[in-house]
Amino acid sequence: MVPGLGGSASAGVSLVRSTSDITSFNGAIALTRGLPQVDWLPPRSRTSLGYTQSYSTTSETGDPTVKGNIFHAGIEQDEYFSPRLFVLVDAAFDHNFSSSLNLQQAYGVGVGINLIKSARQQLDFKGNLQYEKQSLFNPPTTENLVGSTFSETYLRNLPRKLVLTEFGSFTPAYNDASAYSAHVNAALAFPVYRGLGFSLSGIDDYIANAPIGTKKNSTQFNMNLTYTIKPR
Repeated sequence: MVPGLGGSASAGVSLVRSTSDITSFNGAIALTRGLPQVDWLPPRSRTSLGYTQSYSTTSETGDPTVKGNIFHAGIEQDEYFSPRLFVLVDAAFDHNFSSSLNLQQAYGVGVGINLIKSARQQLDFKGNLQYEKQSLFNPPTTENLVGSTFSETYLRNLPRKLVLTEFGSFTPAYNDASAYSAHVNAALAFPVYRGLGFSLSGIDDYIANAPIGTKKNSTQFNMNLTYTIKPR
């Protein structure tokens, strides 16, 4: 483990064997490394890594297997030039089989602000300018886009060591007004024993230019086992 890198990992599995055989898996990992590693000194830099995935198959005798696969991966490096303001570089990768999104990759630079930062809660706002390459299938198309991602992240420590996290983003494309997307997720984590716990979460993805015949909106509700990764 990289020194100072901490966060959480979660996973959940569901198996149904009946008239329909349903197998589903979802997992997530979120890691952050901030420098310096003490709260009483002004921040200098922050590295964030995140990955979420939901995969499922549904099959019945005589019918083709129906697959669902959604994943998001992202990395961001923040460099502070004041206690609350920072510049950032980031990259994000998305796939959504149900909405015919083969791969959307985005690379950007931008700015952010820690609007609220205390022991109880934190609220960040960020915006960037980015290059996107979006590949769809059915029919196969590839588009190069110039756009932005505007996002907010909120964390609140609740009584009994419960933790609420929420993230929302909107991604317009300036050279194609129809190629915008949005993402929202929220999770409530419950501690159980030491680093182990469980969480309830909801995720919603919207792809405005999904091909005809596929839904633009994908929603997930998950209950997972979680493990807290403490910085070292």
